[in-house]
Amino acid sequence: MNKILKYICNSLNITQNTTKCNKGITLVALIVTIIVMLIIATTTIYIGKENIDNSRMVSFVAYMQTIQAKVDFIVEYDDYTKYGNTLTDSNKSVLQNILNSKNESFATTVDSTYLRYFDSNNIKNDLEIDNIDDEIVIDFNTREVISLNGVKYEGNTYYSQYYLPDGQALKQQTEEINRVVEIGDIICNIDGLNATFTIKNITITNGTLSYGSMNKNNEIKWTTITNYTKNGEDVTSKNISTSGTYYFKLVDNTTGEDNADSEGNYPLVDLRLANEPKLQGNLTDLSTNYNYSNLNDSSKWAFATDTTNSANLVYYVWIPRFAYKLNTSGKLEKLHFIRGTSDETTSGEYIKTSEWTIPEVFTKNEIQKTGVWVKVNSPNQTRNRYC
Repeated sequence: MNKILKYICNSLNITQNTTKCNKGITLVALIVTIIVMLIIATTTIYIGKENIDNSRMVSFVAYMQTIQAKVDFIVEYDDYTKYGNTLTDSNKSVLQNILNSKNESFATTVDSTYLRYFDSNNIKNDLEIDNIDDEIVIDFNTREVISLNGVKYEGNTYYSQYYLPDGQALKQQTEEINRVVEIGDIICNIDGLNATFTIKNITITNGTLSYGSMNKNNEIKWTTITNYTKNGEDVTSKNISTSGTYYFKLVDNTTGEDNADSEGNYPLVDLRLANEPKLQGNLTDLSTNYNYSNLNDSSKWAFATDTTNSANLVYYVWIPRFAYKLNTSGKLEKLHFIRGTSDETTSGEYIKTSEWTIPEVFTKNEIQKTGVWVKVNSPNQTRNRYC
């Protein structure tokens, strides 16, 4: 024992004799001191690491909430496709691993069509949020914001802020589940052989609005008017130049519900485009509010007035060039307006003279006419442009 104490004394540069060293410091005291120092060092390292983890967690939650607020705004008021980029296969692989993690649960899938990828530059330039060094994926359907890098907290890695201290719940989860998906009036804006549809009274924000026509297989081919609707805002289609029956579908991008009725039917409009009327002779006061969608309601057709004799006004209605086909019983089977003086109907069908008849009134002195004025008793003042 004396040899050990002497060695310790020499190590500590204590020159006293063995007896004096024994009185100055004992082996037990030295060991206790070393243990305490080790405990202090370990605790300091642990507390420091815990503080760093907490700091990272707080920062993560803060900027993820900021991004979340931006996402909620875009969903309500903007077109999400203008932000970020589509996911690469590599992004999808990383996301799938995150979705498989057990610390959190997500509603999105890697097959969602609403996913957009953001790196630090996208976050800065598209979302206008600075100083975020992260890669995130946003599902603009579920509104989930997912970090591809994540943050470590209490031994686990989290990829969203929803399950962390002071994290917030998804706004989507606080909205009413049942959203009424409906459209109101469908107005035809007709200009001769061209038209647009204006859809009014849309009931949802964040919906996809489309129109479509039936093909030969009785399938509706849909054309998107807009993939982001706003509640109460009117939407107008691009120019349409083909007659036909058009269907209108509104899909809720949040729930996937659409506006079909209980039998799966969508609102429809029969659009019949026709050659525009042309004034001639003494005809004046041509009505501009006309369409020929309903052949049984001439109140919406184009009228003009002959004012040669102001005491005895004469009214005319414009009959656009058309072709018709009779059935075996001699009754009218089909009637189509013709585009200009061509052999094509306004619905895109070729007219075969062996099957179709064009009234002789549309030909005078071997000159083909796009339409004729027919004298009538009086115009109907209730005409409008609604289909």
